[in-house]
Amino acid sequence: MFSPLAQPLIALDRSEVQRQLSRADEAIRAELGFGLRANQFQVSEKLLTRSITELATGEGKTLAAVPAISLLARHSDGVLVCTANDYLAQRDANLLSPVFQRLGLSCGVVAAGVSGDDRRAAYRCDITYGTIREFGFDYLRDCLTQRQQPAADLLQRPPQTLLVDEADSLLIDEATSPLIISGSQAGAGPATEAAYRWAADASPVFEATRDYCVMPDTGLVALTAAGRARVYRQAMPPAMNPLAMTDVLHAIERAIYVNVHFHRDKHYLVRDGKIVIVDEYTGRTADGRSWSGGVQQAIEAREKLALTNETRPIAQVTVQDFVQRFPKLSGMTGTAIESRREFQTVYGLQVAKVASHSPSQRQTLPEIVCRNQTEKWDAVAGETQQMLRAGRAVLIGTRTVEQSQRLADRLRRDGIESEVLNATNPEREAEIIAAAGQSGRVTVATNMAGRGTDIRLADSVRDGGGLHVIGTELHSAARIDRQLAGRSGRCGDPGSYRQFMAADDEILHAAFGTTRSAAIADQAASANMNANLFRKAQKFVQARGVEDRSALAARNQQLATMYRSLGLDPVLDRFAANSPELENA
Repeated sequence: MFSPLAQPLIALDRSEVQRQLSRADEAIRAELGFGLRANQFQVSEKLLTRSITELATGEGKTLAAVPAISLLARHSDGVLVCTANDYLAQRDANLLSPVFQRLGLSCGVVAAGVSGDDRRAAYRCDITYGTIREFGFDYLRDCLTQRQQPAADLLQRPPQTLLVDEADSLLIDEATSPLIISGSQAGAGPATEAAYRWAADASPVFEATRDYCVMPDTGLVALTAAGRARVYRQAMPPAMNPLAMTDVLHAIERAIYVNVHFHRDKHYLVRDGKIVIVDEYTGRTADGRSWSGGVQQAIEAREKLALTNETRPIAQVTVQDFVQRFPKLSGMTGTAIESRREFQTVYGLQVAKVASHSPSQRQTLPEIVCRNQTEKWDAVAGETQQMLRAGRAVLIGTRTVEQSQRLADRLRRDGIESEVLNATNPEREAEIIAAAGQSGRVTVATNMAGRGTDIRLADSVRDGGGLHVIGTELHSAARIDRQLAGRSGRCGDPGSYRQFMAADDEILHAAFGTTRSAAIADQAASANMNANLFRKAQKFVQARGVEDRSALAARNQQLATMYRSLGLDPVLDRFAANSPELENA
């Protein structure tokens, strides 16, 4: 039933709602061969209110949304359905298009690589699947087009209805930085390019604390007096002679900033001579996007690549502002309860939980804390071997591309062959996932194998205890760890999950800083560590993330109000903040 605190999105009596939901269920049965369960109907009803619905992973949220989507599409001029990535958007649109067609509704999909005309056609469908970034960037493109050509045919129709799948990922994790479209500026001159390359080569010798400090709030780098003196002593190429010393100091600070915060095979890949950003939360590449503030060029210089032109922001919108343009808004996820206060405060969305169809059969095994990374990888390899002997399949989650490749190499030393899924091989995603539930199969994956991934088990694996999932490091939010665990024990299947941790894991550094986390790692060499310390660190990082997002939302709201008071457009007439942001060229 509808929550008394949640506002209905459409004005229909309950009998009409029930009739329409039943009609959608009949279409699902006709096209897919099975119908919805009672709890899936509950989800669909709640999606007809301004709220976020939590249903446990593996309970069929994708199908549960179909009746609500079809009903909303009949009472609005287009429904946009956001999901976590292009793969899921295309998968869901392909799976459900026949169902919607049977209901007399058209369905399209917007993803990377879809042309302008095809995008426009997809947005003219009754239902359009895509990601929040694709939808947001198309909105910015429309804003730019409308300013230059007021009578132009835009990509999107006026905002009506937005339904957000994986709502915590899209509305919280991806809401930490605004969406920005940038225009290219003139290329770096000889002196500037020489400074980028000189700083990339010179910066590794600069030492933290003695030569520079990192600002705790912003992460920006500032040289100390000793650091500036070190710069003055450095030999510089003649091409840099036209530059002022302030430009030289800034080049070094920027190069150090990149060395501290941006790492290959973690934050980006090098592909075909270009930098490709890897999204921290999805593990996927963000093709066509770049960092601003000279960070992109500093990374290119460090990697000995050709320097791209610097960019200038010309349009931006926060995820919060984009989403709240839609008068009808609702969403769902498997992990919302932890963030219910943020959903309410930022978006005005209540969180409601729907019970699972049947109790979960997943076993959560005791956590294992190791002294260092080497010990942890050895323990993971040992547990993997044990599960394979039982005829089970194993999914191992890692945080970065580098870790997934290193772990695969470590497993191979013990004679364990694995399939690796990360940002370097997205074209194999469907193939790898399709085989991940077979007996003896080991899959090592980044967050690409997290949200929305449904691993079908072979009968022998189900009989042997199901899929065993191993977490190798805590994420910045417990919700993300729960998503990984949720790949096992789905739909009543058996399964198990174990979390491994090590004293030199990144979560401790993120929570406690360099000095204290190093001391913790030193102490771990001679004493057993308690997993509670890691959970405490995770809660601290999680709370800090909430504060940062709240501050971003408040700041942008103030700026938007100020720009409107001046008769300016807050989307088109302001520049990005000084800190590096993710851009779409």
